[in-house]
Amino acid sequence: MSLLQEMQQHGLADCEFNRKLTGGKTMKYYLGNIDERNGDMEYSDKYLFSTKGSAEKYAKKVTKNWRNSSSSDWDSDHQGYWSDCSLIFEGGYREIPKEDFDVLQKYIPVL
Repeated sequence: MSLLQEMQQHGLADCEFNRKLTGGKTMKYYLGNIDERNGDMEYSDKYLFSTKGSAEKYAKKVTKNWRNSSSSDWDSDHQGYWSDCSLIFEGGYREIPKEDFDVLQKYIPVL
């Protein structure tokens, strides 16, 4: 018998129990964007992510790690991370439905 079946048998598989089990947080799905400047060239890359925590913190971490930058590579004047001769920027993110996430993950990397 699966855990879910056991929970249902004991009347525990309701929404209130699930909220308590996950700390009240539900998984949310996002489409993120990274912007990169390398001299006169500008690139934009999309990625998918899901989190129960802060989407902003997650996106900032992806930006910092995009080209293996460290905290010391942060440029407060440009609001981006240096990686060799490129500047990496967090280009935003937006929440998307789970159904869209499931389709898009066939074409866009999940980080």
